[in-house]
Amino acid sequence: MVRRTIQPQCVAEAVRSCSPRRQARDAEVHNRSRVGRYDRPRQPRPTNMKLEDFLHRSAVLPETKLQLALLQRITVIIQDSPACIGAVLLGSFAKGIADRVSDLDLVIFCNDDTGNDVLASIRAQIPAAEVFNEFNGSHGPGSPFVELILYDFTSIEIHAIAPATKFAVRRPFVEIVNRERCLESRLSEKPAPSRDVLVPYRHGPQWLSLELFNCMKWLSRGQTEEAKQYLVRLGKAIEESDVNGSPPRAL
Repeated sequence: MVRRTIQPQCVAEAVRSCSPRRQARDAEVHNRSRVGRYDRPRQPRPTNMKLEDFLHRSAVLPETKLQLALLQRITVIIQDSPACIGAVLLGSFAKGIADRVSDLDLVIFCNDDTGNDVLASIRAQIPAAEVFNEFNGSHGPGSPFVELILYDFTSIEIHAIAPATKFAVRRPFVEIVNRERCLESRLSEKPAPSRDVLVPYRHGPQWLSLELFNCMKWLSRGQTEEAKQYLVRLGKAIEESDVNGSPPRAL
């Protein structure tokens, strides 16, 4: 029979490893090492919040500092404009799941015949030298929108909505401006449309780089299958467009 001698320091180490304090510390170190960019625990957020509260809570997230700096530049113009009767931040920032490549999704409700001026004043806060690509469109008369990709790999979309244009706000959102209960009049309890309902190539070749940019963002998050499926649909839509001579229509 072989006898093994246990050294005193081994016994001491075993006792320390079983202590609650040691176990808690080891668990914390383990969690810190395994938490990545997309499974990082985030604080629960209410269905909507004020801009000031949002900026205070988001200040601890260094990966979104570029988007937040841009947001603060723009919201000063929005809040000071008498033409803006309501404004919200939607999307991943409002949900509390934003990351380095998340875009800013702004919706601004404007008085009649002011949407183009409001959008132009906001657009002026972003120098042309910072913009890699720009995409312009419209939801209807007096309701323009713009989507920008910047050279620092951030992006933003801004929608200026006229009173007569139908455009619902869905929770969660960050409240930027809410005059005369504008946001309450636009609120909808229906769920937001999913990515699956997006129609690839719906704006034709002019917007193709934006669609590829979105696929790059999904790939950076590990959403490989989603990106592949969209690229397959995009390729088919381009082929059909070449045959029919026009891009597919939105559903």
